[in-house]
Amino acid sequence: MNILVGKTFGLGNAVMCVPMLKTLKSMGHRVDVMVGSLPDDCGAFAVMECLRDSGVIDNLFINRAGEIIYDVAIMAIPFDGRWRNTEHFKAIKVMDGRTRPDPTTEGLVSWEKHEIEYQMDNARDLGYEGPTPDCSFHAVDKKTRDIYFGVGYKKDDAGFWKKKHWGNEKFSQLATRILKEKRGFRIRSTGDIMDWHLSLQPIMRGIHRDVQARFVPEITDISQAFYEISTCRLYVGNDTGMMHVAASMGIPCVAVFPFGRKSSTKNGPWGTHGHHCYDGEETTVSQMFRAVNDVLGWK
Repeated sequence: MNILVGKTFGLGNAVMCVPMLKTLKSMGHRVDVMVGSLPDDCGAFAVMECLRDSGVIDNLFINRAGEIIYDVAIMAIPFDGRWRNTEHFKAIKVMDGRTRPDPTTEGLVSWEKHEIEYQMDNARDLGYEGPTPDCSFHAVDKKTRDIYFGVGYKKDDAGFWKKKHWGNEKFSQLATRILKEKRGFRIRSTGDIMDWHLSLQPIMRGIHRDVQARFVPEITDISQAFYEISTCRLYVGNDTGMMHVAASMGIPCVAVFPFGRKSSTKNGPWGTHGHHCYDGEETTVSQMFRAVNDVLGWK
């Protein structure tokens, strides 16, 4: 069967789509993926490139699929007018692959389980009965003692990313405390030029000068960021696509979610052991430091 998947916009969404793609390929299907060309789609494209290189998917398209007629197209966004059957792809059957169970609601209002489970429903509708594969898509390098601070890549026009940001001052205070008390560690972070100006540089400036040199932020593209995080032993930060990348590599996560415990349960880090999820802006530096201690087994 020839299957087209067109639902992988956004870095985190792409990572959470990996188990379904692995499942479809394990069933013997040809699996092609179509992503968009908006800024949000860059992360998805980087993830899908890794999957194409490893043979999990066959072809990767931007906005317009190949000329074959697909047996099934699993689409999350043909309904917003961006992609239409017979114009951007050709399929005999189009499945509604939206992860939102109730299309009349927005966000997480109607969700009762993790997005990966909703993604897997598509594969089960096509006859799959086995376990859910993991989200791994990138090689994991030998771990250093470094900790990764995740501040986020996504900068939507509506400013949604700002609601998911724990705060530069808190990041600076947490980094100072970690680096002062645990002298054998460094903290690393990556981002684009906007991240540098909005978060990475302000965080660095707020860290106590005695330990500031052990905070190592870098301006990178997303593919380089994948490598950088693959060498770290812990993710600490916002609810970001890079959090899901870390979890896919088996890296424990300590993350802050802006919309409460219910949100962190549904789309928290998948498949990692020892992750802690805290609720929103009221999460304190002391809480985060204790969680880092717990996950890493520090005394």
